[in-house]
Amino acid sequence: RYANRYPVTIEAISSGRFDVKSMVTHIYDYRDVQQAFEESVNNKRDIIKGVIKISD
Repeated sequence: RYANRYPVTIEAISSGRFDVKSMVTHIYDYRDVQQAFEESVNNKRDIIKGVIKISD
């Protein structure tokens, strides 16, 4: 079903044709990883994509 789709997807993201930043709805610091997981489980309607930042 998804065979050979990765190169096409990577190209679309790299070229800017697909804006993945607009999908990120929540950003968490790595120190708040527990909160990030809890919110992602409890707020599935509000969180499209959560990101945990490892560095500043």
